[in-house]
Amino acid sequence: MRIHIAKAMAAACVLSSSAVFAADLPPVAPVEPVVALDWTGFHIGVHGGLAAGDFNYPFHASYYDYLNLDGEAEITASGGFAGVSVGGDYQWDNFVLGVVGDAQWSGYEGELSIEGSIEDLGSAEIEAGSSLEWFATVRGRVGFVWDRALIYGTGGVAFGEIESGYSASISDDEGNSESLSDSVKTDHVGWTVGAGIEYMLTNNVSFKTEYLYIDFGDEEIIGFSDEGISAGLDVETQFHTIKAGVSYRF
Repeated sequence: MRIHIAKAMAAACVLSSSAVFAADLPPVAPVEPVVALDWTGFHIGVHGGLAAGDFNYPFHASYYDYLNLDGEAEITASGGFAGVSVGGDYQWDNFVLGVVGDAQWSGYEGELSIEGSIEDLGSAEIEAGSSLEWFATVRGRVGFVWDRALIYGTGGVAFGEIESGYSASISDDEGNSESLSDSVKTDHVGWTVGAGIEYMLTNNVSFKTEYLYIDFGDEEIIGFSDEGISAGLDVETQFHTIKAGVSYRF
């Protein structure tokens, strides 16, 4: 009997001390529910980047039956760009399907300068080149979500405006000279493909880096034909871009 009473008293002491210890502990803050990241929704953003590639100039000329000339010249080009984008995404499981459009001012350009002389005839100085004034794309994208990152591929249609021009100064041995210059703007439609990574910084702000290859094909910038004399010059434009940007997601 005494043994049972002793056990009961010991148990009561333990429970009492545990209650006092628990009362001294600070209150535990409620656990915030984890909000799952969701890429579904619309977004707007700004970005900037660099472009590098070539302007190619296929040309031909003929003079009756005495001259038939075909060839191609190439100018390496580069420059920066900056613009805005807008789009929307839909997520199911770990996959994202979306569409995005962007437009940007461009400093992408290439120039060629030539100085030469022909014995007993004279000399010439020629400058020629092209610049991409602006370009835009409308693309679809398909991606996979891993943690807070979206890894995606993208492709679609590209639009742009290219200004091409030349200036030439020709002098003969007698000191006579003549200057010529001309420029033309052409609108281009082509295609683009690329890939990127976008990272969700918060539930509303994301940061991305993206690579695109853009091909505008070729467009005639000079064409002439008259009584056995003809000449033509095209511009072919292909380039690579890499950019970084921030988007706000709704």
